[in-house]
Amino acid sequence: MIGTLQYAVTTGSSFGFGAEHIADGIIMLWMDDVQRASEIRRHGIIKKMRLTNHYRKSL
Repeated sequence: MIGTLQYAVTTGSSFGFGAEHIADGIIMLWMDDVQRASEIRRHGIIKKMRLTNHYRKSL
C-alpha cells in the first residue's frame, strides 16, 4: 500500500494528520526551484524505514 502526503513549501511541514507516526516508511522526494537554480535538480531521502537497515547518510 502506498500513500501520499502534501508538503507545504511555505511552512516546511506536511499535512498527513499523523500519518508520519503510523507509516512504516517515509521517502521524501522534492525538486529545487528551476528558475532559481537554472537547472533541474531532484532529490530524494529515506526519512524513516522501520525494520530495515538503510543507509543513513546523504549522498
